Amino acid sequence: MAAIVAMQGAESSNLFITTAAPALQADLQIRLIRILEDSGETSSFWYLHRCEPGEFASDINMSALCTLSDRLKKVRDKVFVHIDKTAVFDPEAIYKRVDIRWREIVDALEELWRVLNRLYERYEGKSFERIQVEFASLCQDFKRDFSKLRV
Repeated sequence: MAAIVAMQGAESSNLFITTAAPALQADLQIRLIRILEDSGETSSFWYLHRCEPGEFASDINMSALCTLSDRLKKVRDKVFVHIDKTAVFDPEAIYKRVDIRWREIVDALEELWRVLNRLYERYEGKSFERIQVEFASLCQDFKRDFSKLRV
């Protein structure tokens, strides 16, 4: 995520950068798809929500997560997991149809982070505060190093 944040909106002719950015975004998407998969067969975020809705719904925009989850499922079913025979020749059409914005992904990650932090504090008695500080530092490091690689 720190690398994606560092590369956001910057142009580069560096082949590694132009290849790595979409690969990192795809990896982030498939992991978010797995977390937000809503199925009775999985132990995803929705499973935890069904077990303790009060714990998971407080200060979380559940409707936005639900909407994003539904749209991500369409990408999952057509492009990522089940390569649909009609979508295989134009996967970009699926992305355009579901119209997922980067801001929605960031918002969802922040919401999920709050839930994870709450669970960690509840069951371990600790918070992820140190990790958040390290993440901010990592973002700065990636931005610095990325600026050296851009051509």
